[in-house]
Amino acid sequence: MLDESEYAWVPEPTPEPRRPVLVLLQSLAVLLAGVLGFPLGLLWQSIAPNVPVLIVQDGAIYNDSQPEQFMSGDGWFAVLGFSFGVVLAVITWALFRRLRGPLLLVLLAVAGTVAAVIAWKFGRELGLDAYVKELHSAPVGTELGKPNDLRIQAARWWPPKLEGVLLLPALGSTLTVTLLAAWSRWPSLRAPRSAGTPEAAPVVGPDEAGGPAFS
Repeated sequence: MLDESEYAWVPEPTPEPRRPVLVLLQSLAVLLAGVLGFPLGLLWQSIAPNVPVLIVQDGAIYNDSQPEQFMSGDGWFAVLGFSFGVVLAVITWALFRRLRGPLLLVLLAVAGTVAAVIAWKFGRELGLDAYVKELHSAPVGTELGKPNDLRIQAARWWPPKLEGVLLLPALGSTLTVTLLAAWSRWPSLRAPRSAGTPEAAPVVGPDEAGGPAFS
């Protein structure tokens, strides 16, 4: 005799509804994460090495025609930016379930790009004033450390033109959300309506569902 419970059909739990006000507030919270570019820029400039500059009679020159420090600065920015995008995606996925889906992808891409630009603009200014003062007062033969900068030709908001490592935070966040969505247990990507465990659904036997009954 076969157990009917093995062939029971359990309907999909009702997903947590979207509430326009909460969706709007959560969307603004994700966008405001762009201001985290300030500490990100501080961290980048504190890790990236300064570029050695030599004071000469006519001004200042690089000790090397192609300083390796510039490549190191780009590399550290790439690592920090991509990691920032991944962490931001995981946190927002866990906290803001109502945003899961295409909306979250767009919000994270915008927030990550804004954070990257802020980190670049803010980070490269750190220590620049002190360097400029030493540049004008140091005697010939003095070696100074110039704050690192990214090797980016141009960047502007409109018409949009961003390139290189500035796009890595957005790439990290969107890639992470895509992977989380692929492994989600719910087709809607949102948890069931209940706050704790999923809503209990009545078990329907095969004979009640229109299927064959076993005995």
